[in-house]
Amino acid sequence: PIEQVCFGHSDFLNPQSKETLYLYKGNKEYFCSIELFWIHSLFQIELNKGKKKSIMIYLQQFLSTLHQIDQQLFFQLIEAHTKNLKYKFNIQKNIFNHYSLRNSWNNVILVGEKENQYILFYWQDEN
Repeated sequence: PIEQVCFGHSDFLNPQSKETLYLYKGNKEYFCSIELFWIHSLFQIELNKGKKKSIMIYLQQFLSTLHQIDQQLFFQLIEAHTKNLKYKFNIQKNIFNHYSLRNSWNNVILVGEKENQYILFYWQDEN
């Protein structure tokens, strides 16, 4: 029930930067809350990396890191971390309930809610 789009190192203008971008989408009919969607998305990220963590780690991480941010900051962070893509990256502006889970120099996780779906934006630079 989670749709995933991944942009790897070669999808960025400078492949040596080791940037990666994941975008996850999940319909609300499958996820009863944004928290459940977030946990499933992060679990999928870890599986993609060949790792598997306990669900309790995600719950602890969620409770300590999730905080609501305003719409302007949400879209500024997305724009800042997609500007080096070789492709034009458009994200619809009809997203509400904006959350940041992590915002550091090499790792950004954002979650948003649309009328019928949740989205998760995950960017990292492995340098």
